[in-house]
Amino acid sequence: MITISYVSRSPQLSADIVNALESEFIKNNFIAHYNSTQQVTNWLTGQIDDLRTIVQGSQDRMVDLQKKLGISGSTPATP
Repeated sequence: MITISYVSRSPQLSADIVNALESEFIKNNFIAHYNSTQQVTNWLTGQIDDLRTIVQGSQDRMVDLQKKLGISGSTPATP
């Protein structure tokens, strides 16, 4: 918690200055949190894209191996 105060001969000026500082503080705090969230979102999106590429590559290799071995991907495995 923070305290903001300003002393002036004009009570209205004091209130206006404190309110303006408070509004700017809240806005800057929101922007900082938003930017942090955006950075995390971008990083996670990159991680998901990397994993999607890895999974796709694995699936492609599996399909190629099934073709080489003459195995149908829809054939159920026998115990």
